[in-house]
Parts: sequence; structure tokens; C-alpha cells
Amino acid sequence: MNKRLIRIELFMFFILMSLACSSVGLKERLGILDGLIYFDSDHYGNSEIFSINPNTRIVTRLTNNTANDFGPFFNSSKNKIGFSSDYEDGYNYWQMDANGENLVNITKKDNITVNVPRWSVDGKVIVTGLVTKCLTDSDPCDFEIFLMNSDGSALKNLTHHPTATDWYADMSPDGQKILFVSDRSGDPDIYVMDKDGTNLTILTENNDFENMPRWSPDGSQIVFVSDREGGDWDIFIMNSDGSKPKIITTNTSNDYDPCWSPDGKWLVYVSDYDGDTEIMIMDVNGQNQRKLTNNFDMEHSPFWAPEIKQ
Repeated sequence: MNKRLIRIELFMFFILMSLACSSVGLKERLGILDGLIYFDSDHYGNSEIFSINPNTRIVTRLTNNTANDFGPFFNSSKNKIGFSSDYEDGYNYWQMDANGENLVNITKKDNITVNVPRWSVDGKVIVTGLVTKCLTDSDPCDFEIFLMNSDGSALKNLTHHPTATDWYADMSPDGQKILFVSDRSGDPDIYVMDKDGTNLTILTENNDFENMPRWSPDGSQIVFVSDREGGDWDIFIMNSDGSKPKIITTNTSNDYDPCWSPDGKWLVYVSDYDGDTEIMIMDVNGQNQRKLTNNFDMEHSPFWAPEIKQ
């Protein structure tokens, strides 16, 4: 065997070994993003749940009914999608398989509104904003933060505030802390508390509008929305203790509904920069902004789920 052939074979061997040991690195170099993004859209007249592949932009419809289905989220430990729906009386919490089959009403209550429910990472409990009215224009919408088992049992009120509205909750990756938004200080601010409702701490304390907080996958940071810069909604990232807030989007549009990618390197969000709402992605520094949807529909509540393990 000549030396040139040996060198070629050695070169190919090291290439193959590199690919075998660093598939994630290869995906990054090729710009391939893992997972699927779930969102709701009024494309067919009412709000339905869809998924979109961030690489191919192929959209799949997952719910098909006359109800309003919104706020999807995914739990990889169960391979289930959770969402809110008025398919039956009230806005209950529902779940279904990743392909949209086997719909189950979990809360099964009349005269209820469930706001943006979120599973714990282990899939055992769900945290959500919940109110037993708010179904008509005359109903008060004073949400409280509730915790319940994944089957809807053991519903527990964690906030018990008589006049404030507490909503948009999210559980930390280690299952020990809960983020939420409250107007108890006079305007919407972001708070954190222990999973049993104790040790309440305010993370943003100003006269601005803060909303939609989400833990990073490692729990070290929080992405959120604020109008503190210029009056329109922008996306910010801060440390988990509320320190060092940093603006990520700087434009004249409203950017909101942020959610981390599973690896914590990207954000999916909604923007109205072209007149309607579109699903967008960008890296955590606000660079490499890409539009995933491009239509005249109203799209909201994107949730970036990891690749489903069979």
C-alpha cells in the first residue's frame, strides 16, 4: 500500500471518528437546530395548535376542532403536549400525544380559566395561573398561581392574594422555584417563590411593564419581556436573582412570548414587526434573527421542545 493511500485512509478515519464523537458540534457548524417548536395560530379561523421544524419550516397541524386551543408546552419525560382549550365549558388544561392524538381534559372544571400551564421537568406537577371566573367581559380576572399533580389532582393555591392578579408561572429546572408575574405592587413585575409558595421575592421593581418570564434550561438566567426601553415590548435576559438585565431586541416592534431552545443557545419569540405576528428565532445575543412563519395569521405562544426520543 503506497504512502498516499495510507494518508487518505488515516484522514478519513479521523473524520469519521470526529463525526462519531461530535455530532452536536457538526450540527452547530451546519446550522442545524434540534427539536420542534409548538405554537398556536388562527390560520383556520380559531386558535389551533401547530408544530414547526426550525430547519425546514414545515408546519404540522396538531388540533382540528371548533375550540380555541392555545399556549402549548411540551414535556419530554412524558412525550406529551399540554395546552389550554375551551373545547368544553371554561378554559381547561388539556394534554395530548406529540402527534396530536389522545386528547384528555385534565382539569375537567366548569367556569374556569387556566393561563399558560407548565409542567415540571420530571413531569410530576404542573404550575399555572388559574381563576374560576374571567369567562365574560364582566367577570374579574384575578388569577392566582396554583400547583397540581400532572393528572389534575391535588390542586393547591400558592399565592392567596386578595386583590392582585398573579399569572404566567414557570417552574425552575430543578423543581424548587416558581417564577410568575404579579401586579401586587401596582404594575406587572416578576416574582419568584419556593415551590410551596414561601420566600416570595420580587426580581423586577420599577414602574415599567414586565411579563412572560421563562427559566433558562440550566436555571441560571431568566428571559422576559419589558417596555422599559422606548415603550414597545422588547426581550430581556437577566440572572436568576434579577441582576444584570440585558436588552436582546432593540427595534420599534413588539417582541414577546420568548422561550429558550433546549440547549439554551437560542430563543424563539413572537414579533409584530411586519404588521401581524410571526414566529421568530435568534441566538441569545439577539443576533441571527430568522423568521419561521410568513403569513397574515396571528401566531403566539411558541414553545421550543427537544427532539422526541423514541
